[in-house]
Amino acid sequence: VADCARGLTPNPDLDCNKHIKFNALLKHARILGAEYLATGHYAQIQHTKDGEPKMLRGVDRDKDQTYFLASVGSHALKQVIFPLGHLRKEEVRAIASDAGIAQAGKKSSTGICFVGKRRFSDFIAEYVDMMPGRFVDVESGHDKGPHRGIAAYTCGQRARISGEQDRWYVVGKNVAENTVYVAPGRRHPSLYCDSVLVDSLFWVAGKPPDALAQGASMQLRFKVRYLQPVSECLVHLVVGQAWKPGSKD
Repeated sequence: VADCARGLTPNPDLDCNKHIKFNALLKHARILGAEYLATGHYAQIQHTKDGEPKMLRGVDRDKDQTYFLASVGSHALKQVIFPLGHLRKEEVRAIASDAGIAQAGKKSSTGICFVGKRRFSDFIAEYVDMMPGRFVDVESGHDKGPHRGIAAYTCGQRARISGEQDRWYVVGKNVAENTVYVAPGRRHPSLYCDSVLVDSLFWVAGKPPDALAQGASMQLRFKVRYLQPVSECLVHLVVGQAWKPGSKD
C-alpha cells in the first residue's frame, strides 16, 4: 500500500511468498514437526554438489511460477518441495481426476487473492488517499482530462480517457505533480525501452554470480510481467558508479 501511494507498482504475490508462505507458514510447519513444506507451485529445485538449492522453471512453461518465487531465498528452498514442477497442468488434472478429487476440473484462479473480484483501483482506494489529477499527453504536454488518483495506474495500462475514441496508455507518472503521462496506441515509443537501471536486487543464492561480482557482463533471461515471453538480456552489475545505457563498462 505504501508503495502504491508513492506511485510504484508492487507485486503482492512476491511479498506473499517471501513473508507468508515461505516464512510464516514454513516456520509453522516446522513447529508441527514437518521436515519439508510441499506446495503446488509449478517450479523445480535442483541441488548443487554443495547441497545449495537452485530454482528452475517448471516443465509446463505456460504455468511456470518461478516469476512469483523470485524473492524466496535458498534457506527456505532447502526446506521446500515442488512435486508438480516436473508435470504439465493437464497431467496434474488427470491424476487428480483419477484420484476422485472434486477440484480436478476447477478453473485456475487468477488475480490477487485478497482483492477478490473487485477492480484493483477500487481496492486500493480504501487504503490510499486518492487525489484526482490530470492525464497529460507525453508528446504535446496537452491536458487530456482527469484521472481518479495516481495509485490506480501503472505503466503500460490502458488509460480510459473520456471522449477519446483511440486507445491511450500510461507511459509515466509524476507523483509530486500528481500527473499521469499517456500516449496513443500500443506501439508508441514511450511504451518501450531497451535498457533499465534496477535496484534492491535479490539473489536466491544470497549473492550475485561470480562473473557479475567480478565486473563481467552476463547474458541472462528475464520477465518484466508474468505472462510475457522470456527474453534475452545483457546484465552488468553497477556498484558505486554512474552508468549510462549502452555503456560497455
